[in-house]
Amino acid sequence: MHETEKRRRRDDGITTRRLLLDEAARIFSEKGVGRTTSKEITAAAGTNTAAVNYYFGSIGKLYEELLVDAHDRLVSLDRLTAVASLDIPPQQRLARLIEMVSTILLASPGETASIRLLMREIFSPSPAFEVLRQRAILPKKRVVTNLVAETLDLPPEHPAVASATIACIGPFLMLLIGEKTVIPTLFPNLGLSRDELPQLTRSITTFMLGGLKALADETHTTSG
Repeated sequence: MHETEKRRRRDDGITTRRLLLDEAARIFSEKGVGRTTSKEITAAAGTNTAAVNYYFGSIGKLYEELLVDAHDRLVSLDRLTAVASLDIPPQQRLARLIEMVSTILLASPGETASIRLLMREIFSPSPAFEVLRQRAILPKKRVVTNLVAETLDLPPEHPAVASATIACIGPFLMLLIGEKTVIPTLFPNLGLSRDELPQLTRSITTFMLGGLKALADETHTTSG
């Protein structure tokens, strides 16, 4: 087989796999995991009926992969790690991280099927949640926790680091859950237009960094 043909088949495989994930997200979010079949997914994707097993091994494995994919589409581990590894002070790295994630959540389009599915899994975990936790949530949590620890000048295992990390993650969960359909009904005066997003992102960053500084001062004063 010529190299061009190999590349074409590989590219076609990537496209088919992506199409299966997208259609599965839509159908799973509408019908639930237990009532969705591989046949429905492959029919919606316009692929061979064996495609789910070929690309993922089973419909259960497809669902697991879909959860990890949805989490990574919000923010990937590579992007988090790249920002957290910049050669600048930890406060500046954390500010970059906050700004990046805030911008992603605030500037994203309306609620997608994959995000609805991810939220359903988080609030009502299935056995697949353990895969999501191990492959996506925990690795990203370690990156954020280590950066918060550096910002506080404390070891990662210090109790104050855990509480500070939760405080930093909390607003992002609010943005993720509320998206642009719920948040405006709760805060009608909040500017969510594209021109207003930078100011809102700066406000979130200032609030978080100020809180972390106050916590660091309090912790070091108490321990000192």
